Amino acid sequence: MQLDFATTVYLTHEQNLALKAIPFTLRRIHPWCQDISPDHAAAMAGSIDILENWMPLWAGDGWITIKAARIGEVDIHHVDGIFLLEVVPHSFLTGEALEPQQAILTDGSDVLAFDVDAMTLAELILQHVNLRHERYQETPVIEAWWEQKLHQAPSAKWVALREAALRAGHEPPRACHWMAEQL
Repeated sequence: MQLDFATTVYLTHEQNLALKAIPFTLRRIHPWCQDISPDHAAAMAGSIDILENWMPLWAGDGWITIKAARIGEVDIHHVDGIFLLEVVPHSFLTGEALEPQQAILTDGSDVLAFDVDAMTLAELILQHVNLRHERYQETPVIEAWWEQKLHQAPSAKWVALREAALRAGHEPPRACHWMAEQL
């Protein structure tokens, strides 16, 4: 049985550190996204939970697209055990989209592609989106879709532990912890 992303996909230490920045930055965008589009914010939550190892990788299928005007776009897809994070940078001179770059592509436990530079670019685009909203209330184009597949939910105790950890700035407990207790 596959558990969370961290125990399913075998990443090196450097790859794991680069990937951890993405859900952290998405978690900063998520609160103000709820005011813009509650449906997209709810769909984003499932994908963020998978990236933070709170939900198992097979808990659902979904995608998030965040477009920053004249900077670039970040696409995160996870469908049927395949995970893809793709970055489409824009030209600084013309603002036109350049060729897409795959930051990470996994299939099951295999890492098929990983580019630290593209991962850094994705983090910078997400930070730019957050800063533009904080300073100028600029709203980017955010689209998300989520289909729940997991019929097993964490107990109230684990949800409370997760929320307390997030408020304190710590990593929340992983999916394998609350799932092992319920089995």
